[in-house]
This record gives sequence, structure tokens and C-alpha cells, in this order.
Amino acid sequence: MLGDITVADEIYVICGYTDMRKSIDGLCAVVKDQLNMNPSRPNAIYLFCGRRSDRIKVLLHEREGFVLLYKRLDANVGKYRWPRNRNEVKPITWRQFDWLMSGLEIEQPKLERIDYYATTYECPQCKETEDPRFIKDEGTPALIPGSYASSGLAAHVMYYKYVMSMPLYRQEKDFEHLGVKISRTTMASWIIYCAENYFLPMYEYLHRKLLKRRYLMADETPIQVLKEEGRRPQSKSYVWLVRTGDNGGIPIILYNYTPTRAGSHAAAFLAGADPGYYLMVDGYKGYNKVPEAQRCCCWAHIRRYWLRAIPKGHEKDYTHPAVQGFLYCNKLFEYERSYREKGLSPKQIYHRRLKDQKPVIEAFLSWLDQLHPESGDRLIKAINYSNGCRPFMMNYLKDGACSLSNNLSENSIRPLVVGRKNWLFCDTPAGADASMKIYSMIETAKANELDPLKYLSFLLEHRPGAEMSDEELEQFAPWSKLAQETCK
Repeated sequence: MLGDITVADEIYVICGYTDMRKSIDGLCAVVKDQLNMNPSRPNAIYLFCGRRSDRIKVLLHEREGFVLLYKRLDANVGKYRWPRNRNEVKPITWRQFDWLMSGLEIEQPKLERIDYYATTYECPQCKETEDPRFIKDEGTPALIPGSYASSGLAAHVMYYKYVMSMPLYRQEKDFEHLGVKISRTTMASWIIYCAENYFLPMYEYLHRKLLKRRYLMADETPIQVLKEEGRRPQSKSYVWLVRTGDNGGIPIILYNYTPTRAGSHAAAFLAGADPGYYLMVDGYKGYNKVPEAQRCCCWAHIRRYWLRAIPKGHEKDYTHPAVQGFLYCNKLFEYERSYREKGLSPKQIYHRRLKDQKPVIEAFLSWLDQLHPESGDRLIKAINYSNGCRPFMMNYLKDGACSLSNNLSENSIRPLVVGRKNWLFCDTPAGADASMKIYSMIETAKANELDPLKYLSFLLEHRPGAEMSDEELEQFAPWSKLAQETCK
């Protein structure tokens, strides 16, 4: 891939200011002649900054030759804070690269070792007797038995993998830069242990809260899990996202790993929900297996199919069926936008939808019945997809608090999709399950306007357990007063 800096294992900042007029040859000369380094070094990138501190160049060598990337900040954004010691090169980690791109000073991070000592006291009166008494300070048990990991360090590893999408092998190299050897296997074991022992009770509590809600949304995406029993490493596994709707309640976002895409997995996860709840999903037929739900179809998906069916150059051809189908769908979104702009209540939206949108859907379905194209794969796909959603098209009209689209779910599943592009796969089902628990904590925290790193540390410090009641677990929920005060 052209200019893919994410393949780099080594990042070097060329300190001081560089003449931004220099091309690839000039920058290679700086690296080679002034710094005595090899600019062709594989998997290495070199960063240069101009005197104005508002632009940088990135030099990297790929198999076919050099690539030069250029970035300039807008005037209202600010400037880079660049190290000023000329003729020096500073190796940095990916974390420091993120900080540098955010305009922060590069300082070497550090790890501290903290030793805890437990004191044992003896009774001075009875120490010479046959029954001496001792009192031992048990202290706080280790976060992970037999491990030196603190809550802050474990949360840090999770944050960089699941929020910053940095795989564990890169974090391993980052820790080596700090002079500490922490293997990716060790970090993976920390993640699994913390997820199973501290995050699972909170996850199950959030799940119980989620099932009490009247408006839910769901989506699914594939992942690869290498060591599933009885399956090939190349087999597709799936993550199901289920979240609360956009009706204004406290947001809850949960991810659930399953080996297959069978609709029975969605049904099992939603078992116990109050009958008659609304479930907003796309056109996947597996959701038909979810009982007692009033399934609503995503009109954004339907609109997208018609948009893709429009041939290039025919965007304004209102006689083309794909354009007509797109306009039918778009009319519904125009009405929804006007309702939001007017600040209508759910009850008012309910009545307006029946008046404005129901006739549009009826006309759309009548028009759809008249389409019988003999060619055009994308047009046929749009027709088939729309017909597949036909039984659920009007369910959202029953309640003004129902959403017209599943966009919230798609937005919520995007962090996992971005992370998957970097960490690529999960090694074991236990690792996949642990990852989904952590994504659930992170995304629910973000939806409740918390700092995800602080919330992960908060949970690991308080260590919610399976023996806790719902009233006790409520204290550690992202919306609780304690979490809101601690994790902002």
C-alpha cells in the first residue's frame, strides 16, 4: 500500500528545523550525511518539520522505492511542538507519535516499580507463651495473582489496543524502548484475566439493564479467531453489537462474540427482553429468529442500495428507476430532519409520520411492484433488498421514539472495524470474548462522556465482582455519580 506508515517498527524524529523545499534526495542526504543513518532502512520512517512548525514531511522506504508524505496544518489549528536540538535524531514510540501529531511535547514516558510490604505484628505480652498471637497486614491483593501489573498499567495496555488500535506486538516494542520487556503473551493474559474477573460482572449488569429498554439497535461484523475448536483458522466468526436507541435514555453499548452468524445467537443474546420492544436492524434475515421483537428496518440501508444502483452520469436522470427509488427514501429523511429542527416531541412525531411518511412508503411499495428489470445487477439487488425489508418497513411508524435508520449501530461498531484492520485477528475464543467485554466498557464509557482510559483504571481499581448485587454494581456504572466525578 502506497505510503502506509503503519508498517513501521521504528520512528525517528529529525530534531531542529528542516528546509521544507528539500525533496526525497535532499532529505535522504540529511539522514545519511548529517545523522549517519541509512534512509533505506526497512520498516523505518523519518519525520521532518519546517521552521514555521506548521508542516511536516514523512520519509519512508518501500520495496519499490522511497515515498514522501506531506502534511500542513490549517492556520487556525496551531503548530507542531518539535524538538529543537539540531543535527540530532530522536527515536520515538507510536504513543509518542500520536502525542506529537496532537501538538504535545515529546517527553520520554517512564514506568515505576512500586514495592508493597505487609507488616506482621506480634503481641508482646503473649509472645513467650504457648499461644502467641500475630496480626498480619494482608494489604490489597494483586490485580492479577503472581503478576506485577497495576491497574494503571493494565488499563494502559487495553486503552492502546482497543482505543488507539495498537496491536500488542507494537506495544511490546514500545515497552522495549523504555527498557522493560513485557511480552505480547503476558499482555494478552492480563487482558483475558481482567475481562473475566472484573469486567464480566459489569458487562452482565449492563446486559440486564439493556434488556429492560424498549428501543434497541443491532448490527454484526466478521472477525477472525484462529483457534476455534473444530474450525479452520480462516473461518469467519462474528461480533454482534446491541445498543440502546436514540430516544434519549442512558446509552449502553455491548459487543458479543460468537463463532457463526446464525440468527440464533442474536436471539439468545436478546432473550429475556421485555416483549414488544423495538429492534432496529438491517435486512439480514438472521434477525427473523429474534422473538417478541417489533423489528424495524433501516431506511439508510435501503437508500444506500438505490444510490449504488444509479449509473455514473445519471444522478439527475429522474426517469431512471434507481434515482426514483433513492428520492422516495430520501424524502423520509427530509421529513425526519424537519421534525428535529422543529424540536417535536415523540408524540408529535408519531402523528406527523402517519400524515407525511406513511403515504410516501405506500407510494414507494406500489411503485416497487411495477418494477421488473431484465438487466442491471445493482438495480435488481436494490429491488430484492427492498422487498426483503417490506414486512418491517412501517413498524417504526408505531412509535415516535423509534429511529428511521440504524446509523447509531454502524457508528458504534466502527471502532471495532478500525481496530480489526490493525490487530487483524484474535488468537483464541477466550481472547475474542475478552476483547468484546473491553470494547463494551470503552464504548459505553465514551457514550456517557467519560474518558475511557480513566474508566478502565476506575474499574480495575474497584474490581467489581460476581458476588456483588445490582445495587453495588450500579455504583460503578458509567453513568453513576462516582464514575462521573472520577473519570471525566
